[in-house]
Amino acid sequence: MNQTVRDLWFMLLMTTICTVLLVVVDGIYLARLAADPALMRRALQLVGSAPGEDVRRTFDQVFTTVTHQEFPGGFFVGKQNPAMVVRQEEGSGLWGKITLLVAYDLAQNTVLGIDVLEHSETPGLGARIEEEKFRAQFRGLAARHGVRAAKIKFKEGEFDGVSGATLTSKAVEEIVNAAIRKIRVVAGPGGTP
Repeated sequence: MNQTVRDLWFMLLMTTICTVLLVVVDGIYLARLAADPALMRRALQLVGSAPGEDVRRTFDQVFTTVTHQEFPGGFFVGKQNPAMVVRQEEGSGLWGKITLLVAYDLAQNTVLGIDVLEHSETPGLGARIEEEKFRAQFRGLAARHGVRAAKIKFKEGEFDGVSGATLTSKAVEEIVNAAIRKIRVVAGPGGTP
């Protein structure tokens, strides 16, 4: 009995140490990712700002990075327009992870745009989420109640899914909605983070 208790305490201690290490490494990784000039350039382009020669400087002029204890990663909040928030969000696609950059306007309840950072979807089908034609339909998309992939757009917040790639379209829907939910939580009742 005594050996069992010692084994349990040892496992608890090791689990705690491993968890703390993972949290620290994840924090360092996310901080480096948020400081990535390529990500900064894409965030600036998504909200219609020209990156200029010094991407970091321009990014710092346009955005402030806000963190939230509940959600890993940062929220890029507009300095001139605090209702404008950009969030990197990921989810599961058909063949692997899909990572999107989602720009959202809290005041207007509209998606300002999306950018595809990473995916492993089928070329010619699900990979069409990278195409300008697909991404363009998110610019100014009213999303008071979130977004939804649809075959024919009739309602607010609907976008045309990729034909033959229903699972990928559904994944994009879920990722964008997750980003919007998190942005709204961080903004709180005041409407700005």
